Amino acid sequence: MYISGPVYVMVLEKTNAIAEWRDLIGPTDAGKAKITHPNSIRAMCGLDLERNCVHGSDAPQSAAKEISFFFREAFSAACNIDMGTCVGVRHGYEVLDTAS
Repeated sequence: MYISGPVYVMVLEKTNAIAEWRDLIGPTDAGKAKITHPNSIRAMCGLDLERNCVHGSDAPQSAAKEISFFFREAFSAACNIDMGTCVGVRHGYEVLDTAS
């Protein structure tokens, strides 16, 4: 994992969260995103393949691993692989609700 500065980490909770987030952020290479997905987050804010501004898990298994890394004390990751949904389970912390 490469981080070049401060980060804002969040867990998105909704059906199809991974696919929909990846559609919103655009292709990994910000240079390509500027051409193929000009309204994506990476097209607007990223610089290139390595400095692409934003991360999104590529699969429920990756999301579970990443959630547990960043929120070790706050969450236990639970994923429904068939639905492509990852949920952060609360343990005394407020969770950003993006489902509504």
